[in-house]
Amino acid sequence: MALMTPTEVISEAYKRSISTNLISTTDIEATEFKYIRPALTENLYNYIVANSGSYSTLLTTYLKPCLAYFVKFETFDEIDVEISDRGVNKLINDDTNKISDKQRHDIKSSILDRANLLLEKMIDYVKAQYVDNNTLYTLYNDFSDVQTETKIVGGILIQGNNLNYENQWNLKN
Repeated sequence: MALMTPTEVISEAYKRSISTNLISTTDIEATEFKYIRPALTENLYNYIVANSGSYSTLLTTYLKPCLAYFVKFETFDEIDVEISDRGVNKLINDDTNKISDKQRHDIKSSILDRANLLLEKMIDYVKAQYVDNNTLYTLYNDFSDVQTETKIVGGILIQGNNLNYENQWNLKN
């Protein structure tokens, strides 16, 4: 279940209106699974999805803005492309100017920088709640019922229960 709708993503991460059919619920769910789940750790993420009403501050102030920018980053390359039985076509309006590849790269990098900053803010908030013994956050970093996972990160095979965002990116205190 996606924690945001396409309309919410567009409202949060875009300066101009785009069509909601350019961002699917599947895009949002896949992005959630890729970025948000590892950051919150699996047990807390699963609990938040099942009990989202209990986490209004986390969702509204931290998680949704973060998720929206990661969705924008993940869908950036597909927004102006049409894939159909006629092939892959770049969509261009008569009243627009095409940007250079460098400008496109810079914009995408800027979106990723914003998403990562918002992710750090979200993790800091969750850690503070965990340290303050907020009972809603006791599942953070709890891997008691998480099955051992195997991942390939940067071409290296990693096995273990603790394959979360912090371990992958060294964001520990």
